[in-house]
Amino acid sequence: MPPPCNLSITYMEHKNRKYPRLKGYNYSLPGYYYVTIHNERNASLLSNVLPGNNHCRAAIQLTQIGEIAMEQLLLLEQRYPYVKIDKYVIMPTHIHIIIRLHEGSMPRQGLTEIVGAYKSLTTRAINMTRNTLGEKQFQRSFYETVIRSEAAYQSCWTYIDENPDKWGLQADMEWEFMKKTEVRTEK
Repeated sequence: MPPPCNLSITYMEHKNRKYPRLKGYNYSLPGYYYVTIHNERNASLLSNVLPGNNHCRAAIQLTQIGEIAMEQLLLLEQRYPYVKIDKYVIMPTHIHIIIRLHEGSMPRQGLTEIVGAYKSLTTRAINMTRNTLGEKQFQRSFYETVIRSEAAYQSCWTYIDENPDKWGLQADMEWEFMKKTEVRTEK
């Protein structure tokens, strides 16, 4: 399976953890970023994929936890006026997002801080709903890539758009690819 888009990937939750961000890159700069966030233990908690057939595509049915995740994701645009969520999909075990950072005042929060705030606020809301205060909901890190061209943007958009259709067929292959591969985009 070819990579969905040029992902910067790290071995997550391993002892010899590698820093997953591009060295020296300023992640508060305006631009487009492709982000993947996995929930803790890759449990299928966020949604259900309703299979399609020859006449219709697969559909996502959000769980209560997935609804919270979507609500908090869309609230990022209110919390950070320079953030725009261009495209996203909430899969059972993970979330794919294209985030656009607009021009705006500097200094400001970068991608790592924005994703960290999202995970923190979402975790708090989920734990309040489930009465599981203090329980982790997301893995410690996240995958990202800086989208540097229209072709890369279209590749990420298409991957997000088609991900539900491929869920049953490629979920295991995708996860194995992410665990075994580290792809870096050079500045």
